[in-house]
Amino acid sequence: MQIHKGFIAIDGPNGAGKSTLIGLLKFELQNSMQTVVFTKEPTNSKLGEFIRSNQHIYHGKELGALVAADRYHHIGNLILPELEKGKIVITDRYLASSLVYQQMDGLSTAFILALNSEIILPSTYFILKVSETTLHKRLSERSELTRFESFENTIQEGALYDNAGSILDKLGVKVIYINNDIVTAEENAVMIIKEILS
Repeated sequence: MQIHKGFIAIDGPNGAGKSTLIGLLKFELQNSMQTVVFTKEPTNSKLGEFIRSNQHIYHGKELGALVAADRYHHIGNLILPELEKGKIVITDRYLASSLVYQQMDGLSTAFILALNSEIILPSTYFILKVSETTLHKRLSERSELTRFESFENTIQEGALYDNAGSILDKLGVKVIYINNDIVTAEENAVMIIKEILS
């Protein structure tokens, strides 16, 4: 796994406020810079859409392999080409999500890393942290939940994201934890922008 400067990932538990934060970043960065590309996983490709529509059907190794395949497609068709143009690429979810959700789905860390052994790594990885109370409140407001979004599962997510951060750190990735409970999304967006542009 090789680290690529200019490649940024933002991750965190379902209900942590990631979508709001990324929306603020898009507004600030895309208005002021033409060199920032926002993307996400699962991707908007046919494979990514298939994963989103069928994650209640496929489990364990099957889903883990599909997610890894979508990631390799993502790297080859969007991330690397944009980085090679000198652009900053910010992805909503990446390897940490696999290390959390695929582990919740019964896979070992070793197996997940083996599936992703040929991917590239972000130079900086932001991981959101919020309290269980906040997660419960936000998820209870959603009209429909995936099988990974039940409150029982979110209790595991915090610890698993801490573990994912430790793994990424050992791989040489700069991991920054963001408290999205105490600090406002606007303040966190300013901090992320400063870090990205430093």
